Amino acid sequence: MVDHVASSLLKLTPKERIYVESRLAGMTQVGSAAAAGYSDPQANATKLEKKPLIVAAMLAAMEKTAEEVGFSRKEAHDMLMNAYMSAATAAEQIQAVKEMINLHGLAQPKKIEVDHKHQGRISLEQMETSQLVKLAGMESLIIEGEFEELAPRARVGYDGS
Repeated sequence: MVDHVASSLLKLTPKERIYVESRLAGMTQVGSAAAAGYSDPQANATKLEKKPLIVAAMLAAMEKTAEEVGFSRKEAHDMLMNAYMSAATAAEQIQAVKEMINLHGLAQPKKIEVDHKHQGRISLEQMETSQLVKLAGMESLIIEGEFEELAPRARVGYDGS
């Protein structure tokens, strides 16, 4: 497997190699593109993630790491299932289930579309919290506990005023 990783990396340009190494070290796509010296990291990051040679190099390195560590998705699942079974509270069980959902990629990010144009001239910053909650469709969200609503901070303009 080591030969496969090395040969995958050798097929890349020096910038691509730095990009892959940065991604494998935990950096974001854009951060890795910047570290590799791309002039427009945002635009290049998306393109780089789709390049077959880069995908192959990253997969080979991740497979090698998984072999070296000896920790598989099944083992993670088994550990989470054990945590679920030995949980003392429903909250602990729910957390274990959430982690299993994430582990297996079953969760889809919750997307909330906010139509702020219907408010006319009122900007989101000027709205009351209750208006924002209603606009986001989160009226059913219950927040327990005490909280204090803070006064808005003064805004600083682009000219420093």
